[in-house]
Amino acid sequence: MPSKTKRATDSPQAISPEILSTEKQARVLNRMGIHDADRRIFLKFLGSSSVALFIMAIFTKQARAAFFGSIPGPGSVSIKNSAGAIINPAEKEATDGYNVAEIDDTTFADTYYGFTNKDGSWYITQESSTGSYRYNKGSSGFAANWLIRDALSYDTFDNVF
Repeated sequence: MPSKTKRATDSPQAISPEILSTEKQARVLNRMGIHDADRRIFLKFLGSSSVALFIMAIFTKQARAAFFGSIPGPGSVSIKNSAGAIINPAEKEATDGYNVAEIDDTTFADTYYGFTNKDGSWYITQESSTGSYRYNKGSSGFAANWLIRDALSYDTFDNVF
């Protein structure tokens, strides 16, 4: 029959842990070979969070959107104008490739701007005193048309181009 003697582990003092002061904790850690406990905790946290981010990046497509600011999808980006219609920013404009060739601002009524392209095409912009702009264009003969710019017929941009 087992004896009914009390052991040291049966007392409440043996079960409750001892609360160590900061200096005592440092001495215990030094004896264990740990000199900077805070650095160890930081490195453990850094390592575990890095592993978690790596796993999330591998297994979720939305991780790229969260960390790199992209929208999950097929990988294309579309740009919308103010009306909400999708536009192509690489689309060539009607006046791309033209450079200023002549300016006539000597008259008080209208100002003329002449633009030429390297292939010989040209257009002339007429700015009226009211601030409206009208255009005329051609595929060759800029110099001759510049001389008679006052006599040319001009129209709005959408009708000329």
